[in-house]
Amino acid sequence: MAYRVLAAIVIQIGSTSFDFLFTNVDFVNVATKTISTRVDEDEAAWIEALAEMEGCDRSTFIKSVLRRGIRALRFERAVADYSKGEATLSRAAELGGLSTWDFLVMMPQERLELHYGVDEFEEDLAACRDRTTS
Repeated sequence: MAYRVLAAIVIQIGSTSFDFLFTNVDFVNVATKTISTRVDEDEAAWIEALAEMEGCDRSTFIKSVLRRGIRALRFERAVADYSKGEATLSRAAELGGLSTWDFLVMMPQERLELHYGVDEFEEDLAACRDRTTS
C-alpha cells in the first residue's frame, strides 16, 4: 500500500541546503533489512539524547541519520566524480540522487564548471530514450 503526502522538505548537506517546497512524497511499505553496529558509550548517549530532542524513538532517529548521511555521501561522491571528470553530468546527478536540473542548480555552490560535450549529450539522449521506452 502506498501513501502520498504533500510536504515541505529542506535537506541540509554541509553548507548546502536543498529546498523542495510542497514536494509529493510517496510512502510505500517496502521490505526492510536489519543492520546492526556497535557504538561506544558516548555515541549511544548522544543517540538517545538527540532522539529524545527530535521527539522520536531511537530506531526512527537512527534511520533518519543514516538516510541523511547516505544522501550527503552520495552527493559528495557525485561532486567529486564530476569534478575529476569521472562522471558525466547526468551520471553525477543520478549518483547524487538529484535530477540533472537540480544538479545544475547546485553546481555554482559546489564551484563546479559545466563541461558538457557531444559525448555527454549523446549519453543523455540515450538515457532519455531508455526512460521513454521502458
